[in-house]
Amino acid sequence: MFKVIRNLGCFLAVSLMVMSLVSCGGGGGGSGTVGGTPLWITDAPSKNTYQSVFVTIVEVSVNHEVNGWTLLTDLDLPQTIELLGLTNGVRSQLGVVNLEPGHYNQMRLRLSEEVSANYVIDSQGETINLKVPSGGQTGIKLVNGFDIESSVSTDLILDFDVHKSIHAHPAGKTDSWRLRPTIKVVEIENSVSGTVEAGGDGEEHPWVSAHLYDPDTFETVQVAGSFSEVDGTYFMFLPINITESPYNILAMKEGFVPVCQSLPSSASSEYTGIDFTLLTPVETGTLSGSIVNLPIPGADDEFSVYLTITQSINCGGNNILLEVDSSNFVNTVGGTIFYGPIILPDGEYQIDVWADGTPTSFYGTITVAAGTTLPDIDLAAP
Repeated sequence: MFKVIRNLGCFLAVSLMVMSLVSCGGGGGGSGTVGGTPLWITDAPSKNTYQSVFVTIVEVSVNHEVNGWTLLTDLDLPQTIELLGLTNGVRSQLGVVNLEPGHYNQMRLRLSEEVSANYVIDSQGETINLKVPSGGQTGIKLVNGFDIESSVSTDLILDFDVHKSIHAHPAGKTDSWRLRPTIKVVEIENSVSGTVEAGGDGEEHPWVSAHLYDPDTFETVQVAGSFSEVDGTYFMFLPINITESPYNILAMKEGFVPVCQSLPSSASSEYTGIDFTLLTPVETGTLSGSIVNLPIPGADDEFSVYLTITQSINCGGNNILLEVDSSNFVNTVGGTIFYGPIILPDGEYQIDVWADGTPTSFYGTITVAAGTTLPDIDLAAP
């Protein structure tokens, strides 16, 4: 049975800046050459379930609203990046380019399709190659627009969520894993940092995540995540907030009650001193089960299965349904897959399961206690 990798948050980012930003290390800011647009990569900390995660970027293009698509030829590409070495705001530069002022509708990243170009090294030291269904051919299109002004520094980070992007095989097969990148737009001057205090043996670091209300889905979704360092400190870049709702910051650790805070505003800012003290350890339960009647993929289909667990948590005086766990699985043969065990504090949760190739989904309430097992989740049911 495949063990769910809980809250594996890894983020690749590309930062654009009209004036200058040449620095090594966390946070934002620095000094350097004038007139170029450096492109950077950063990553949030991850659990030790993977020793390393590598991706190879081949090309980056931008789409100006007037002049159309332009290939950025001055970058140091192709380049293979080890994401887990870039943590808590540390960045690595891809190169420096010049961008015309104006509005850009899209950016497109193309990843290498070569065997062994994108891969993970698991906790046992085994190398698992990642197939790229679309990122190597048409590229990964990022539809979030951004503006470049001739006299104002503009920083933009493209946040590559590795946890959402790596689709593992539920039976543990290592020849079918896929990389289906999920990328968000964040701002380099928009971040949150602080400390998390928690007891325990210290082997598992607390997980801190940022959540925003999505006006398209009418739900609050996780948009960033980071594991704290050994000393309890954490740092996260935040995505652009297009709503009037504040960012909700959630701190968790296995066996502890999660704690949430709402930031004082929805505006872009460097939010510092957002500290947490996790509550007394509680009893935990393990959730496991099976998803049945999955569609059988055709020869050209790239089917996946998605599972998200949310819980109602008090945040800033309001009870908000926040994501506490999620998993993506490759569906290569259809039929049935098993998931779990997922370890959660005892309590009531919502579970949402859907899959490519079927119009149906599952959404229900579960109570997690020791040894919780759900009945089969049938995605063929009307």
